[in-house]
Amino acid sequence: MEHFRKRYVKTRFWNTEKNPSFFPELHDEDFSSPYVSARSNFGVCFSGGGTRSASATLGQLRGLKEAGLLEKIGYISAVSGGSWGSAPFIFLPEEKDEGKFLGKYVPPEDLSMDDYRQCVDGSLAKAISETKVLDDAFVEILSLAGDESYSRAIGSLFLKPFGLGNKEQSVAFDEKNLHTILADNSNKNDVRYFLDKKDFIVPRQGRPFFIACSTLLRKGNDNIKKKKMLCEYTPMYTGVRKYFPDAGRRKFIIGGKRPVGGGYIQTFAYDAHLAEKEVVDGCITVKSRRNNFTLSDIIGSSGAAPEETVRKVGLNFVGFPEFRHFPIPQVNNGKVIDDEEYAHGDGGHLENLGIMPLLARKVRNIVVFVNTLTPFKASKEDQRKRKFPSRDFTDDLAPLFGIDNLPSQHQGKYDEVKLAVNQIFEPNKFHELLQAYDACKKEGNPLVHSDTYQVLENSHYLIPRYKAKICWVYLDNVQSWIEQIGDTELKNILASRQDRFIRFPNFKTFGENIPSIIDLHSEQVNMLAHLTSWVVMTNKDTILSE
Repeated sequence: MEHFRKRYVKTRFWNTEKNPSFFPELHDEDFSSPYVSARSNFGVCFSGGGTRSASATLGQLRGLKEAGLLEKIGYISAVSGGSWGSAPFIFLPEEKDEGKFLGKYVPPEDLSMDDYRQCVDGSLAKAISETKVLDDAFVEILSLAGDESYSRAIGSLFLKPFGLGNKEQSVAFDEKNLHTILADNSNKNDVRYFLDKKDFIVPRQGRPFFIACSTLLRKGNDNIKKKKMLCEYTPMYTGVRKYFPDAGRRKFIIGGKRPVGGGYIQTFAYDAHLAEKEVVDGCITVKSRRNNFTLSDIIGSSGAAPEETVRKVGLNFVGFPEFRHFPIPQVNNGKVIDDEEYAHGDGGHLENLGIMPLLARKVRNIVVFVNTLTPFKASKEDQRKRKFPSRDFTDDLAPLFGIDNLPSQHQGKYDEVKLAVNQIFEPNKFHELLQAYDACKKEGNPLVHSDTYQVLENSHYLIPRYKAKICWVYLDNVQSWIEQIGDTELKNILASRQDRFIRFPNFKTFGENIPSIIDLHSEQVNMLAHLTSWVVMTNKDTILSE
């Protein structure tokens, strides 16, 4: 009975095609959270970037805590490595020491070689430094984990060290959310509908509402706007908000294509088969596959950077995430259309900064941590010597302003989908951002710029027109931080930028420490986190200003 009690579950659903401004955490009586509502005007985005971004995210969380800003944040939206760093923080069990997990904030004048070498049990820094993603993924593939292989590997690296990552547990948002789930699935006399509290993990009390971004891939579609679709994972619900008719697989060999998106279902029920087409008491009945939908699936999918590449060459069997999805608007006359399985790749395949979910929720104050591998306006010598990308700034920014900023001979080299669907700001604001960064760079200061933006209506993400204050924090080497380091030996290591620090802090996403593919050493993780925490602390007034 224990084995079968979770085979069939009931899940609620929300139709975002009919109610695009409705979000369960804000508007559903059975799910809404007063503290999320009270803090919903302040959100933070952690960009993608593998273990580099996870390390930078660690420092940024540390800085936000030290600055007293964490309790003001209503939303955290994360992509790829940003989700690897923020998800274990969000779900950190109450019995785990948060101070040990985040590490201590140390101003540069007090940094020492001990801080440089530190590797503390129970710290996120240690978990990141011990990461060898593809090695663990290969082990999971050999264990016949199928399309859960990569996600399980990510979970074992970033979640398991903190008592998370149990493949038998899914996620819920809080006790209120959990109570509703169990009430819908509480018949102990019926093995089809019986869930228990032990089947779930919930975020640590008082944490922001977490959104991990992934991309549902349909590369074979002719319509450019139906090739990639944002899939949002939260502890409460999961799905594709925008309704995309004819974007899915064909119903039959010669039939029309199925729709994709248009709503959310509860996260614990994602990646399941539709068991019954009728809607009963506002619930749909689904049947689980081999495994539950877990936090490992969430951050594994959000950070599945190789997925788009392997699918281009037809390698659909190597263990990257595929989840079952059914379109919500097809609830007609009490019936639901069948589910289908689709590739769910890295959020960065579509939008690498994680800003779209917060704009869709009309968050008024947003901090975007751009944890990129591309330094801002690196010299030609640095580009050659340190093998930085041969461009002046990350290619994640320009499409948000509707700009193909590449030189004329290279225009059109950006991802065509990103250029087609990602514009949310006026082009002139992009040039103002670059000018502000240029001024910061010349002064040797952190690249931090805050401004008020007219957010443009965007139908691909169902973003309404409104005004928001956005603070852009760009990862870059900061000369003034290095100059303030009190320990001479440590200062010389960072100033000389030799050996392991040749590309500090813009380490490669892949292959920084050959022969490993995704791996940073503890010294690299430590110094990157110390830098980014200091950037937050020294700019806390800019970050918080309204």
